[in-house]
Formats: sequence, structure tokens, C-alpha cells
Amino acid sequence: GDPSNGWHGYDLLVNRQRDAQGRASIETWVGADWLLVGWAPLAVEGARLQVDLPWWALGWTAGGPRRVDFKWADNAGLPDQLEDWWWQGSVAPLGRFRYMWQPDL
Repeated sequence: GDPSNGWHGYDLLVNRQRDAQGRASIETWVGADWLLVGWAPLAVEGARLQVDLPWWALGWTAGGPRRVDFKWADNAGLPDQLEDWWWQGSVAPLGRFRYMWQPDL
């Protein structure tokens, strides 16, 4: 994530909504609000959640860099400041930290 763009550096919001088939919403930050751009298959088994995000949603292109910085939030809403997540819902990792995943392709 680039903190100079998106919502506090995040360009995608995943699974805020579910459609009739149980798929997770994919929203992108446009201007000052989230815009629904697609749906992703979602699987839940016990305490595990898996979302199958398409490459186009991640902004990946053939031969281009592939890296995802992400934060997980549950029942946290969308506060004005990320610091509000310290006491709203469950968030990982805490504070302004984020996970980074870079596949070996």
C-alpha cells in the first residue's frame, strides 16, 4: 500500500457485502468513496476464510510486480482514522502495521 493514495493507503475493500451466491464484494477507492467493481468467490470453513481475488482486482499485469499489502478487520466499520480500529472490532495487525504478501511466480 502506498499511503499517498486510496483510503489511508488501501485501494481495495473486500467482503463488506455478499451477493445472493455468497461471493465477497470487491470495492475500489475512487475520489472520496468506495465503488463496487466486482465479486470474488468466498469460502468459509470453521475459523478459516478464503477469498479468491482475481488478478485484475489487485492491479497485476503480465510481467509486472506482484505484491499485496493488506490488513484484516472484522466488525470494525470504516472509521475516519485507522487508529480507531484499536478499539473497534478486531483488526490484525494492530495500528498502522500491515501484512505483506509477495508470491513466488
